[in-house]
Amino acid sequence: MAPAKLPSNFEWGFATAAYQIEGAVDEDGRGKSIWDTFCHLEPSRTKNATGDVACDHYHRYEEDFDLPSKYGSKAYRFSISWSRIIPLGGRYDPINEAGVAFYNRLIDSLLARGITPWRDFERYARVCFERFGDRVRNWITLNEPWIAAIFGYATGVNAPGRGSIAPGITEGHTPTEPWIVGKSLIMSHARAVVVYKRDFHPVQKGQIGFGPGLPAVYARAAAQSPAKVSFFRDATPKEATVDFYGMNYYTAQFCRHRTTPAPENDFLGNVDELQENCEGVSIGEKSGVSWLRSCPKQFQKHLALIYHLYQKPIYITENGCPCPGEDLMTREESVQDIYRIQ
Repeated sequence: MAPAKLPSNFEWGFATAAYQIEGAVDEDGRGKSIWDTFCHLEPSRTKNATGDVACDHYHRYEEDFDLPSKYGSKAYRFSISWSRIIPLGGRYDPINEAGVAFYNRLIDSLLARGITPWRDFERYARVCFERFGDRVRNWITLNEPWIAAIFGYATGVNAPGRGSIAPGITEGHTPTEPWIVGKSLIMSHARAVVVYKRDFHPVQKGQIGFGPGLPAVYARAAAQSPAKVSFFRDATPKEATVDFYGMNYYTAQFCRHRTTPAPENDFLGNVDELQENCEGVSIGEKSGVSWLRSCPKQFQKHLALIYHLYQKPIYITENGCPCPGEDLMTREESVQDIYRIQ
């Protein structure tokens, strides 16, 4: 049997997020984000890690883009920092032209290397469409809104660090706040899609999509936590229908409906998330972090499920698996990448 081949129009790409790579948090008029505040809390809740310098992409983007260009990459999904474009964040606050100029340079640098830029509410999105839409043809309104809502407002492990289930966190209400935030995210996404399709698509001819960032959940039980699985995917207004689905995939989980009443601070629909099924079979091989199991078969299943549900083109906007012990390997050992190749 001949090995399967990817189609000739398959686009290999790479993805980043502004706060994770840019640095330069106090340069050229950038405002503060909730992550700036969260990463500097005392005592630290990020093990003293901050995005103050990060990868210094703000100053090194040219050499950063040389790397994927050498490997033949033709697509790049990046995020545009709201804090750089509208530093004060409000509907009527001024636009930071220095921030706009940075992303103009970044986009032009990508195009010069043959790399197609992709972008990750109403006014912020409109400014982005107006200033960059002549060159950016692929837009993602929100990346991983589920992560922002749950980890930011239920467990409190991400900015702004709210929740009522973790010791030491004194602000927030886990059973309600994630859903309030989730609704706001859905509505901001919808407004951005409507604005783009009504005011910009007729001329720019681009496409706009969504990247919910939900874990792939597989279980025999019918109680599959529909609120969690479909809240961001299915609650979008019809007039904000997207052109494609951005699938971020890292791992999968089994789930099991609890036989006991839901705890007071439940936010998962009274469901347990498990890495092993009732027969003790692991959903995948251990990776370099405890929460992520390597589950390539579920990747295929999830891809098929998404297409079955929505009948839209799918782009894999994030995917990866950390190798166990990679931080202890020599450069030569890590380059061989035996764990992921197998």
